[in-house]
Amino acid sequence: MKNFVFALLLGLLLFVLPSCSGESVAAEVNGEAITYAQLEQARSMADLQGSIAGAEALLTPEELLDQAITYLLISQECRRLGISTSYEDALAETRADYRLVEIAAAGSGADALAAQKTVDFFEAFAAKKGLTVDEYFRQYAAEARRKSMDAIALKEWLAEQFPDVEFSQYLQQLSDQAEIKRQDEPAGRGD
Repeated sequence: MKNFVFALLLGLLLFVLPSCSGESVAAEVNGEAITYAQLEQARSMADLQGSIAGAEALLTPEELLDQAITYLLISQECRRLGISTSYEDALAETRADYRLVEIAAAGSGADALAAQKTVDFFEAFAAKKGLTVDEYFRQYAAEARRKSMDAIALKEWLAEQFPDVEFSQYLQQLSDQAEIKRQDEPAGRGD
């Protein structure tokens, strides 16, 4: 069950909040921004993920930015190849996964406790934004899930089209060809 909860949170880890104009930009990948607000949200999700798994934060700020850049490169490549996951499919999977977590939370033992922490987090997080959990899924989480599903789609496409090419090699090639601009961290930010 911990792996299931971990997978759900990983799918929601990055890009929970869409980029908003006027926010400080941490990096640009081929002209698309990754904001500090997105990274801060991802850090919050990573901290929750760590507490559910019984571990400390899994990623340093630099690793978190690297992962955000990788997910954005994957999303861009999926759009280019025409294999992007639809919003509707991502929303349906997000709702289904969350329903499984709710069912697990109704049980007993360590798995139920971990699942209940996830349910409590999403309810509190949505309420903090003045939303129901379903509204939160429609406005934010489905997009995050879509990006995670794109990574799976790209990996499957690569295995089918170029079975001798490792996924990590392909990602490195995308990174090498991309225009990536990392911004200096604004004053007042940091650990």
